[in-house]
Amino acid sequence: MSGHAELITEASKIHDAQMKRLGKYMGELYANQYRWMKKIPKSTIEKIWGVNTQGCEPDGGTFWFDGLPQVSFEAKWQGKKGQAGYALEHEKLSTLSTINPNLDHIMFCSGEGCISKNVNGKTKKDMGVFTCFAHNLKVQYDNRNLLNTHVHQSPNGFTDEEMLDIMKKHLDAKLGLSEDIVTPSPIPARGKLDV
Repeated sequence: MSGHAELITEASKIHDAQMKRLGKYMGELYANQYRWMKKIPKSTIEKIWGVNTQGCEPDGGTFWFDGLPQVSFEAKWQGKKGQAGYALEHEKLSTLSTINPNLDHIMFCSGEGCISKNVNGKTKKDMGVFTCFAHNLKVQYDNRNLLNTHVHQSPNGFTDEEMLDIMKKHLDAKLGLSEDIVTPSPIPARGKLDV
């Protein structure tokens, strides 16, 4: 986490820790299909940029096959006063899309400020911070074929079982083990997981 340290709450720390724990667990569970890595290796970043200019460590790690990261998982928390990390998230997305523009980046967004209380809202406040963020990601990355972003939102957080189910669906879909689980998104984009 980075940014405004005063906005990092105990709830956001718990959400991040849950994602880290479940990412590692799924890495072990899918060890025969994917190579799980906690972060993008420095050598990969150096190969692309010529020098190690930055790190890239999605909360749930990255899942690799064919020599590239294919799926990554991230946790974001949005309280009433905000959350630290948008700039860092864009840095991660930029790094990931440079390495593999076909990577699926899945974000679990939670907290009181993440979802709209007015589904027909027209402003950022009405729509909810992550609804706006998800829309912007689709425009900036998906619509330009730079990444496949998927945003799952729950103001009260996710149970381990809910997160594991969503993670499994994404990992299986990337391997071609599931059919008909990716449906068009109401946000103009290439696709959104229907869970």
